[in-house]
Amino acid sequence: MNNEMINVMGLWENTDKNGNKYLTGNLGSVRVLIFRNTYKKGEREPDYNLSVSKREFKKNDEPQGEAPAF
Repeated sequence: MNNEMINVMGLWENTDKNGNKYLTGNLGSVRVLIFRNTYKKGEREPDYNLSVSKREFKKNDEPQGEAPAF
C-alpha cells in the first residue's frame, strides 16, 4: 500500500453570521462545505459534516479541470 498523501483540494475558513466557522472549497464542478456538527449528542456521532452542492459558474468562468482519478 502506498502511504504517499495526495493533495486533492484547498479549503478556506469562513465565519457565518452567528460566528460559527466552516470550511469551503471547490472540486471540479462541485462546491464542498464542511460544518462542525453542532447537534452531536454522543461519541459515536461525527464531529464534522461534509456537504456538497453544484458549483455555480459566472459567465466566462470555467472549472479548472476535472477531479483527480484515484
